[in-house]
Amino acid sequence: MRASVPILVFALASFPSPATEPAAWKPHAADLLFASNRGGNSDVYVLRAGQKEWTNLTSHEAGDNWPVWSADGTRVAFQSRRTGNLDIWTVKADGSEAAQLTDDPEPDYLPAWSPDGRWLVYTAAVPGGAEEDIDIYAVPVEGGGKPMRLVQGPKREIEGSWRW
Repeated sequence: MRASVPILVFALASFPSPATEPAAWKPHAADLLFASNRGGNSDVYVLRAGQKEWTNLTSHEAGDNWPVWSADGTRVAFQSRRTGNLDIWTVKADGSEAAQLTDDPEPDYLPAWSPDGRWLVYTAAVPGGAEEDIDIYAVPVEGGGKPMRLVQGPKREIEGSWRW
């Protein structure tokens, strides 16, 4: 019997603007997760299966965007400017228990969950670097652990995602 081992895949890509962020279906359900400027600033919303009204999961005056479901659909990670800088946050799927995972003076963005839901990878600007200088980090979702740099990026745009 072969064991499944998750690996981290790095893709060279252009960073999308908030207007081109993809929506995402909830794993094992028909709930749709997305960011919208509907309330005047960007917030994270879910359109639950069979409902017509959007539910705002973040309801914050700061810009919240680029949401992604955890593999089990119980949590959502997103990037936010709640503290004045772009950092990675999570909330439960009902919008409760917002938690800040990164606190970096440089922007942290484009979160992606590990398959087991224990880690988030994200892209981060290099302190003092040129605009295109970026690195990829992983941070534990629970326990308040420190981010670990996984890839010291070249002078191009890259993002990380987990694959089985």
